[in-house]
Order: sequence, then C-alpha cells, then structure tokens
Amino acid sequence: MPSSDHELMERFRRGEAAALEEIVRRWQGKVAHVLARLAGGSAASLNGHADVDDLAQEVFLRVVRGAERYRSDFAFSTWIYRIAVNVARDYLRRRRRRPPPSPLSEQDLAGASEPPSARLDQAETARAVEEALAALPEELREPLVLRQFGEVSFSEMAGVLSVPESTLKARVHSALLKLRGEFLRRGIVDRETSERKEPP
Repeated sequence: MPSSDHELMERFRRGEAAALEEIVRRWQGKVAHVLARLAGGSAASLNGHADVDDLAQEVFLRVVRGAERYRSDFAFSTWIYRIAVNVARDYLRRRRRRPPPSPLSEQDLAGASEPPSARLDQAETARAVEEALAALPEELREPLVLRQFGEVSFSEMAGVLSVPESTLKARVHSALLKLRGEFLRRGIVDRETSERKEPP
C-alpha cells in the first residue's frame, strides 16, 4: 500500500531522501498545473515551461525548508497549495512592472459577426480562455484556479487562503460570471448556448 503524504513527510524528516522524491513525483504535475494559472494564465504566458518549472521548484524548496514546521493535523494538500499560492503571489509582485493583460481590445473582437468556429481554432480558443483567466483579479482567480484546476474543496480552500468558505463560494461564482461575460464578448460561446446552460 502506498505511503500517505504524511508518512512521506515523516520519513523525509528522518533523513530519507527517497521520501522527498516520491512527494515531488506525486505532486509536481498538480502543483505546476495550478501555478501556471495562478501566475499568469498558462505556461505560454510564462515564457514557455521554464518559468513554471522554476516556480514549481521553488515550491518544493519551500517544502524542504519548512519540513520541520509541517503539521500532520492538516491535509498535506492544504499545506502545499498554500505554498504554491504564496510562490505565485511573489512571482506576480516581481512582475508587477509589466502592464497587465488587457481583457479585450478592438483587434480581439475583429470579425465578431463570424461564427466562433470560423474565428477561433482550438489553440486560439485556449489562449483566449487563459487570457481571460489571467485578467481576473487575484482574489477571484486564486479560488477559481484551486477549485477548477486543483480540485480543492471549499473547506480545504478556506485553510489554503485563510478566507471563509461562504466568501470563497461567492468569489468562485463571481469569477465564473466574469469569465462567461468575457467568453460571450470574445465569441467563444454564443449567448443562446450560454443562456440555455444557465441553471434554473
């Protein structure tokens, strides 16, 4: 039976390097997936995979440095995602001198009369989604990314972000509404389809 994350951390604290290797193997993909979207939208917006890899490496360096302070009475996922959020915030602070991505421009909306399939191929649609996600304010982007890409429950997310569950639910709902509006304006979805999917 595979060791739990808690057991691996205990083994690592006793000096077993292989335990850390297993933690990295188990969590690297999940952490990188979340970091890419917390820190700017996608790997493409972060100078290819290099920045994402650097950020993920920083997360695991902080895991190593914080190993002695790790508490097994909290979920390991809560701890590592909290580290990832802090790493992403630090990255965005360093990058703050760059102008934020504009959510829309006239050029973006060129050809709005054409059907979405004629304007946007799969790669362009993915890029538009990533840009819309990156344009969200941090307080909306973080809970949405953790929920949708990290599959973090609201109760666990409250521990990651130190924000009440009810507030996080409201923020995720608001983020989804903003993304929906952005997708409508970009032609990623049409209004009729979007309204049909609106819950009663």
